[in-house]
Amino acid sequence: EDIRRDIWKKLLGNISMSALSGLTDLSSATVNAVPELKAISLKAMEEALDVSQACGIGLERESVITGMAMISKPGGTGDNKSSLCVDLLNGRKTEVDFIYGSVIQIAEEKQIPTPTLKVLHGLVKGVEARNERVL
Repeated sequence: EDIRRDIWKKLLGNISMSALSGLTDLSSATVNAVPELKAISLKAMEEALDVSQACGIGLERESVITGMAMISKPGGTGDNKSSLCVDLLNGRKTEVDFIYGSVIQIAEEKQIPTPTLKVLHGLVKGVEARNERVL
């Protein structure tokens, strides 16, 4: 049970930052410093948190937000860009389907709306398509 909880906690952190970092080419700390991006980050995290709770994972919003703040601090890991960002910059396929797509799929099965996650997923897929010259 603790392993599932830890996996979801890590996943929520990734969901809150990966796509936004990748789409803007910004570090986590900078994403958090821009109010509009921070609001999107929190909304994405809250949607994924709703899905985790529907799966019986006992994470609390406040502890997840505290964790997000810790990993997004300037001067530490918050200065890093997400691996999704690095993949997009290098024209590589990302883990967007695993990070966002899997949560969206579970949400659909449980009839939980995830509009923010779907938009972030779709935008990253668009950049991937551009990088692959599919369009």
